[in-house]
Amino acid sequence: MPQGAPRADKKLDSEVVTELSRKAISKGLNVRLKADGISMFPYIWPREMVTFRPMGKDEEPRDGSMLVIDRGPGFEFLLHRKTGRQGDKLITRGDSVEHDDTPWRRDQVLGVVTHVEGRFTRKRRRVPDRGGMYWMALRAAAPLSYKVNGIVARCAILVMRALRCLTGRR
Repeated sequence: MPQGAPRADKKLDSEVVTELSRKAISKGLNVRLKADGISMFPYIWPREMVTFRPMGKDEEPRDGSMLVIDRGPGFEFLLHRKTGRQGDKLITRGDSVEHDDTPWRRDQVLGVVTHVEGRFTRKRRRVPDRGGMYWMALRAAAPLSYKVNGIVARCAILVMRALRCLTGRR
């Protein structure tokens, strides 16, 4: 490796990545980041790669669309599904979370998720713009799925951590 070249295993500070992503989105570019957390499990697993595009100024996301929310300086982005509106604010919720988030202003929405790259299969899957009947069915099954998803997600995290410890990988 040439002297001064960046190392592939070197992690960037999350604040730097967040700021670079904000700038890229403001210029109309798509952004690809690693998802962290379990709130969108099982659709998005921890450490899967997520691609999102900027949302147009007059664009209204459909219920069921996955949005990337900018929570402000010092915070990482939040990736949750739009569940509705409250006046001029958008309401979101994670797939494995029982309650809605605090309503977000439209200017806090950075973009809409377009693709998710599987961590284990490395397959890139397109995220459909889900609305209508699909979203109504998902919401009807939600009370049971929140509990099941939460338990399964926590078990999956523990298994992944144990495997990383056993294999010596981070």
